[in-house]
Amino acid sequence: MRAPDEPQFNVCPNASRPGLVHFSIGSGRDLFAITPELAEHLADELLAAAGAARRASGSEGEIARAAAEVARAR
Repeated sequence: MRAPDEPQFNVCPNASRPGLVHFSIGSGRDLFAITPELAEHLADELLAAAGAARRASGSEGEIARAAAEVARAR
């Protein structure tokens, strides 16, 4: 079992609902089938939040590298 500030996070293509994305946080009981567009939006939001957190901690170089990796993956 993970600590509350380290939840289990699952994202993958939804095998039972083709064309959607499986997305769950926590134990996996509360899972969602979301559109690929929403998955991309959530990824952008996560990246933006990570950037803000890294800037606050002074590790901006990591952000540029992560953003480049995300751009290459698309």
